[in-house]
Amino acid sequence: MWNDKVVSKLKVSTQIIQGVIDQLNEAPEKAAISDLIKILKEIDGNYQYECEAIDDQIGTDDGKLYEIGMNNEFYIEGLTWHKISLLLRVMGEGQPKSERELYDEKMSVIINDMRECDKVISTFLVHQIIDNNGVDENLFEFPEEEILYNEYKLCKSCIDNLEDGDYDQYMIALSSLIPSINSFLNNVKIMSDALNLNSNRLNILRSIKALYEDVFDFSNM
Repeated sequence: MWNDKVVSKLKVSTQIIQGVIDQLNEAPEKAAISDLIKILKEIDGNYQYECEAIDDQIGTDDGKLYEIGMNNEFYIEGLTWHKISLLLRVMGEGQPKSERELYDEKMSVIINDMRECDKVISTFLVHQIIDNNGVDENLFEFPEEEILYNEYKLCKSCIDNLEDGDYDQYMIALSSLIPSINSFLNNVKIMSDALNLNSNRLNILRSIKALYEDVFDFSNM
């Protein structure tokens, strides 16, 4: 005779199992798997027929090639394969992405963001005469100038300490500048009426672009 404690545990276990079954029944992959199996059985039937036809041609026992496999090319119609492809896509939608896939997506976003920043910076630098005196921090008028330049120096220091060929970390370091670059471009009048301020702000952008160009040629990406 089971006591109440055992009965209670069984009820909980039953609820958990039923929950799992319900999830499986409601999963979109279930229908896709069922349909995929049906299509594959049809293909296998055609494959068996082809094998037996070749058995007849070469005089082997019926079913021999189907059992051991044949070297001849087996044709699958494009429409049939497309149906399989669609079902595989449904089945793959719920699959978690691998660490490599997530990493590649992250790198792709970083590269795209950096490319866009490089385009904007280039529009300011093209056809502009820039002096070679570097950046004069005493000429900063806006907090965005100081913030961006300080982050640039920090980024450059970080990059200088990276091992040669560590391009992924190089990209991550450079991408950290993007928010400050956007803030600088949105809030600072780059082309000031004062020539010294104009040159100083362009030199900030030129310094950042030089970091980009140490590794990347966005014109070919």
